[in-house]
Amino acid sequence: MKVRFIIKEQVATPQEIAKEIPTDAETETETRNSLQQTIEGLDLNTLDNSQMQALQAFITGLQDGTGGTVAEEKKMTKPQIKKRDKIAKAIPTKDIEKQYGVGKKKAKDIKYAIATKTAMKKKK
Repeated sequence: MKVRFIIKEQVATPQEIAKEIPTDAETETETRNSLQQTIEGLDLNTLDNSQMQALQAFITGLQDGTGGTVAEEKKMTKPQIKKRDKIAKAIPTKDIEKQYGVGKKKAKDIKYAIATKTAMKKKK
């Protein structure tokens, strides 16, 4: 059984995102005030351990200049890995190369990224 995937997800580049961020001083002041109010209203006693760790990582990211981004990586189970491999093998490499304009190695990486995302989605 051959499965064909069509990916139509538009991904913005960092440059496009940067253009959309307001840079005027008034907006920056509003953002700072809003953030300050949020922090002041936060009751740390109500946060569980994982929330505290995420908040700590976010603040550390802001301080060290990484932008405060926090990425929580989930571990794949063995059935998810098998599902990912099956999905990745079903996606034609030539289609990925053509769609994304990349070489074979990068196309393989894209196939596995798509397959991983699909395999890890929770069923509703």
